Amino acid sequence: MFCTGWGADLLLYQDFLDPVVLAGCEIQGISCIGGCKDDAMVVRPPYVEIDGQVFGEMTQEKLCKLLREAVHA
Repeated sequence: MFCTGWGADLLLYQDFLDPVVLAGCEIQGISCIGGCKDDAMVVRPPYVEIDGQVFGEMTQEKLCKLLREAVHA
């Protein structure tokens, strides 16, 4: 899941993700993952959730790496 409030550049994922990785993912946007409201969250937006774990300070490069690892591509 992508936090669509902060991660606008991440919504262009089809432009930068490997098609093999894309094929192994179910991607959806959400208006708020809740990270900004969580005082315990030590990382800043934009947030993505992958397999139930929230990651912050997401960049296109970090997203590519995390999704590649998640789908074992």
